[in-house]
Amino acid sequence: MNRFARLATRVLSVPLGLVWLEPAGEAAGALPECWPAETQPSPDVLECCQRVAESGRPQFRARAESGASAFAFAGVPLIGGSGEVLGVLAVMDPSPRVWSEDDVQDLSDLAAACSAQMRMRKALRERASGPGGRRGRRVCGRRGNAPHAEAAEPCRTAPAGVGGPRRHQRPGRCAPACRGPGQRGPQARPHRPGAAAAGQAPPRPQPRRR
Repeated sequence: MNRFARLATRVLSVPLGLVWLEPAGEAAGALPECWPAETQPSPDVLECCQRVAESGRPQFRARAESGASAFAFAGVPLIGGSGEVLGVLAVMDPSPRVWSEDDVQDLSDLAAACSAQMRMRKALRERASGPGGRRGRRVCGRRGNAPHAEAAEPCRTAPAGVGGPRRHQRPGRCAPACRGPGQRGPQARPHRPGAAAAGQAPPRPQPRRR
């Protein structure tokens, strides 16, 4: 998340930016992500972030006094999907300054983008840790697994018809010639005397003798 802190420092021209995480949330115990990296914010800045999280509203203070020192502070809360506060995107200037309307808008836009990123990460963690997080294994349809019942039976070959090749048919759909005894099938047509053979012309009738 320090990239949002880096963008905030560049856009608002401040020396320090940080993403403060809510200690009571899921990131309990996590350290603030600051820019420049490995920078330790002062306890006064962390206290200002805590106040923003408690109020749930942005704060742009031109002069935040802490003892003998004074600094400018701006912080916007990071909101989760259920309206909870996930943290604060904040910037600090060691010299007091008045924040302009552009500063307020720019930091608010960066906080909205940071909130969306945190919500997406939270949803991915919940999905991965849930009961359906692990991808189930498919039993059928892959090589090496148990084949389907229909594919387990051998394919039967139906006899070739007149002038046609031999065809493979699925079980239960065989031709009448390969059906077993007791199974019904289409009856063969009786042979009629004088009927023309397949592929031959019928004989011509002869005239009667008087």
